[in-house]
Amino acid sequence: MNSPLKIIFFALLLPIYVFSQEHYETKILHGAPNGTIAKYETIEIGIRIPEQERLFKLFLDDHSLGANPYSQHFLRLQFICHEKTYAVSAFYMQDAKADEKQNKYVTTETEWPWRVRFAVPDTGNWQCNFLIGETLEMSVPKSCGITFNCVAGNNHGYLNVAADQRHFQFTDGTYFFPLGQNIAWADEPILHGYAGPFPAYNCGYYDVYHYMNNLADNGGNYVRCFMAPWSTGIEWKDLGVYVQERACALDSMVRIAEARGLHIQLSIEINSGFGNNIPKEEWNPYRKAFGKEGGTVADILNDTSALKAIDNYFRYVYARWAFSPAISSIEIVSEQNYWDGFSDHEIYFRNYITHINNLLRNELGDHVHMLSTSCGEKKYASVFNNPAISFIDIHHYSNKFLSNENRFEIIHERAYQKINKPFLFGETGMINGPKNNSDADDFEHCNDINYHNTFWATLFMGDAGCGIYWWQWKSDSNRSANFPALRFFMDSIAGKMLFENESKMWSGNGIETFFEISKNADGAIGWIHNQSYWWGNIMTDCRDRFGKEKFLPKDNDKAEKPENREGETFQINGLRSNQLYYVAYYDTRIPGKEIGHITSKTNYWGKLRLKYPSNYPDCAFRILAYSGDSW
Repeated sequence: MNSPLKIIFFALLLPIYVFSQEHYETKILHGAPNGTIAKYETIEIGIRIPEQERLFKLFLDDHSLGANPYSQHFLRLQFICHEKTYAVSAFYMQDAKADEKQNKYVTTETEWPWRVRFAVPDTGNWQCNFLIGETLEMSVPKSCGITFNCVAGNNHGYLNVAADQRHFQFTDGTYFFPLGQNIAWADEPILHGYAGPFPAYNCGYYDVYHYMNNLADNGGNYVRCFMAPWSTGIEWKDLGVYVQERACALDSMVRIAEARGLHIQLSIEINSGFGNNIPKEEWNPYRKAFGKEGGTVADILNDTSALKAIDNYFRYVYARWAFSPAISSIEIVSEQNYWDGFSDHEIYFRNYITHINNLLRNELGDHVHMLSTSCGEKKYASVFNNPAISFIDIHHYSNKFLSNENRFEIIHERAYQKINKPFLFGETGMINGPKNNSDADDFEHCNDINYHNTFWATLFMGDAGCGIYWWQWKSDSNRSANFPALRFFMDSIAGKMLFENESKMWSGNGIETFFEISKNADGAIGWIHNQSYWWGNIMTDCRDRFGKEKFLPKDNDKAEKPENREGETFQINGLRSNQLYYVAYYDTRIPGKEIGHITSKTNYWGKLRLKYPSNYPDCAFRILAYSGDSW
């Protein structure tokens, strides 16, 4: 670093800079047009180092030669504003373009292979320095000449846990209630999907982009995505080598989320290759490199060498994608209870999550993203006691008649309540089977009744968001038939009541209702459901892709087809004693359509007895206390 800084100007381009014995050239590639960017928007800066590029290209052509660019940690940019500094790691990438003939992304020559992405967290004038060195402590700042101005914008910032420990809110204090789906992966790493045996469809990346946009079009705001090995999983064949074509697809997904107001729960890895009875040829690279005969897969998480490789992977993923406010949470492990060795080595998983938390918080300086993990349908409350984990994420699938009541009971289990963290069903839906073990997604295509009921029921259960549905993410019609009415009710009818209430459940007379009472008991919002309208009573001649008919369940539902519950009584409790209330009922299919209203008075114990309003399968309601001459 002894030679003086030299500045070279190229006509019609932003300035490019050279210093030291090596050339480090920079250019703003995205964000800050005309030198101005809005708060929390992303600036992307390209960097190239001509003297080193030959070694990196040798490696990319033959992994036994040159230097692996994905394992380099010497390059960072330092952003400074109001005497606050942010050190942001650079990552190496190759551009990729869509090849329609091959139906896939292919890598191309990359002019700016090193990138830094930074979501600008504050208004004011910013300057940028190089930080060159293997560790941050050893790095000496050198100006790279880039400056820009940040102004106020419309982005609320990063999602985190609200002060009430039950909900989510943004950096600026705005509350957030998730309404979304798992749009987990492309079924193959291709551009355009193709139809399989009806009703199956094998989607590609372009389909995923469409589903995400369609989700936003219909009022959704939340999506859970997996870095699956057959989709956007960038490390599967070779340890430490990150597949750039797949990384390009995830770039596009994050850009869509940023542009459309979607918030991604990004699952960094899934249990593929980590479960029991998986052939050795299908093991993931960590299991191949560090797995030991006679050991369990969980032992990898207790292996120092394996952790070093995993750390490098997390550094890359964080620098390229997880920096963004569009990433609502970083899911460190998905369904950890299905890993081989979990039951005997749960401590390894707790230590591993703590290890990754320290990497993100201490080395990478991330103090804004929520971290999450998830478990399957069994109850593993101890997993979520880890202070590094921001919220409880349980996956619950059920074909049962009382599945809605079961979910309410899970949320309100004492073990989970004691943890005092937001609760979210990260996956919900029907389960395979029950007798022919057919794919539940095949049967969910027959109608949307389970999809519909799950969203409306979980809206009022006291959880942090609607259950994030698993099946039918490929169905635009399901979203258009359900999300607009949900979004209208949440925004225009419920409003702040979604975040200020005590949740309750009542069932009887063939009716179930889930509702939330306001803190001062002057109102309630909820959903009432004729229980006989469920898939077990309306699924007729529904067949899977193999032509097998769905077996209807033997459950504690006495009806064999939907029954009329009009006039049956149900009860809302927890309101004010002897208070007159206004009750309005709303269609759950047509946004804003009121289907009736009444006035009614509670008894001495604050119970409001009402009659099912009409022969609707279900409806939402809002209850307001009468005060003076208004509601």
